[in-house]
Amino acid sequence: MADKLSQLYDNYNQLDAAKDNITQFESSYLSILSAVKGSPQEKQLCSQFISKFFVHFPNHYDTAIDALLDLCEDDDINIRRHAIKELPNICRERKEYVSKMADVLAQLLQTEDNAELTIVNQSLTTLAKYDAKSFFGGLFSQIFGGEEVVRERAIKFLKDRFKLIPSDILTKEVEEYFLEETRKVMADVTKDEFITFMTLLSGLKISKSLSGQQTLMEIVREQAELNTPFDASDMDLVDRLLMSIRHGVPFFSQFVPSTDFVKYVCIQVLPQLTLLESKQAGIELDFLQLLTEMSPFLSPNTDTIEVEKCLTRVFTKLLDYMPTPPILETETQSTTNGNDEPTLQFSHIECLLYTFQQLCKLNPQFLSDSQPERVKDFRLRLQYVARGVQGSITKLRKHLSTIKGEALKSEENKLRVMALKTTNNINTMIRDLFKSPPSFKSSIALSWKPPASKAAAPPKLLSPTSTAPTAAIVATTAATESDTTPKASKRQPITAPEGSEAKKERTANPRQIYAPPGGKFSGGVKRFGNNNGTRGSYRGGGGFRGGFRGGRGYNRGFNRWSN
Repeated sequence: MADKLSQLYDNYNQLDAAKDNITQFESSYLSILSAVKGSPQEKQLCSQFISKFFVHFPNHYDTAIDALLDLCEDDDINIRRHAIKELPNICRERKEYVSKMADVLAQLLQTEDNAELTIVNQSLTTLAKYDAKSFFGGLFSQIFGGEEVVRERAIKFLKDRFKLIPSDILTKEVEEYFLEETRKVMADVTKDEFITFMTLLSGLKISKSLSGQQTLMEIVREQAELNTPFDASDMDLVDRLLMSIRHGVPFFSQFVPSTDFVKYVCIQVLPQLTLLESKQAGIELDFLQLLTEMSPFLSPNTDTIEVEKCLTRVFTKLLDYMPTPPILETETQSTTNGNDEPTLQFSHIECLLYTFQQLCKLNPQFLSDSQPERVKDFRLRLQYVARGVQGSITKLRKHLSTIKGEALKSEENKLRVMALKTTNNINTMIRDLFKSPPSFKSSIALSWKPPASKAAAPPKLLSPTSTAPTAAIVATTAATESDTTPKASKRQPITAPEGSEAKKERTANPRQIYAPPGGKFSGGVKRFGNNNGTRGSYRGGGGFRGGFRGGRGYNRGFNRWSN
């Protein structure tokens, strides 16, 4: 063995000293290639020597690559590790092999050895710097057609290490290619995969361009499946729609209208929200807030009939939360009850009033004199709601005026501050609706949205384990959900003080009540969570798009290529 090792070193020294005349020592390189069948020590040296002199012997490229791949499949883990480290080096000057090496390294992600897996990830990262477009081509080939474990780990590689690829390498051509390949993959993804890819795509430079945002919205629209009739009993469909809209909201603008999404939610989802709320507490407010955020970006060219349909649905839902004043039978009751304040769910009213006003901008005749009974009833309800709103504002301001410093940061007082924003918004919109004719020009900052200085920052999409910052109030307690739904933070929608009869609670789940001076705020609402269930639960049987990719066995070997 010593003689073979000595010969191996002699071959290396001869090639290293040859400089420009290295091609004259082809036999020495062939001798190194043949040593891959030798002892463990020879194999470890071979992986380094083969890659170092690879570029000088083009007639033996395929043989050299096969030799390295043999070492990558060796039973000795140390030999495999050495070979995997050397794979990217053959592409440093021969970038035409980047795609093939990316394909091979992606297959090697199936290893169960953590140290080996780390080396594979490091080699992939190095390879991406040589030719990013070719690298993505090789990686996506395994995401499309590789073993399930390979696909999952290749996507995880992108999630964890995409940010390590230098921005100057990610040219417009590379980003467009990445977007194109990602869009193909997203025809068949799990929930977490969708979130991962949308997060990656939102970080691309082209996502800031109009064409890039339009493409992202097309992807979101495909995932939302707006052509599919909404079925409140299909929670997978509901979950997918919510998540798709959440990831689409940051990209809506006057140039990327939200028309299709607004129409779908108004016409198909709103009539079934009560049923949804009975299945999952808090989901009603989730949908209402998302609809509210989309409503300003409805295209002004939207068909009048469609706008009328949306307005009717929103108006009907709004009336559910705006009770009529109680009928008083005697003058005594009038005196007694006249000062009572209605029990109201302010978070829901804020959403619906805002959406209603945005839609009325496209159809201001909805509250015209041609509908006197509708207008009369609506004004009575507005007056009754205004009583509760103004009473709550007075009490909240009085209480908050006594709170200073660190005390304002308590959860109770954060809730009060949020309640004050909500009630002020409602008060502003009601004043505009009482004008003659009604005005729809009020400009407000939605209570659950961050301050303008923070909202102006680039939108940050959801990670697979985070929830959207769309809550009116976020509590620290966790909700217990089904086996396929992780724990998520609870939001506490805001209600007004108890008083006259109002709409009854429609959910089966009782809400936790917090009572500041003169008002109450309902809690216990479970937020929409990110399901971290198994791949099959979303990729087949009515979950996310496409069928389950199972049915393939696991093995260490990997597919090579044919020229």
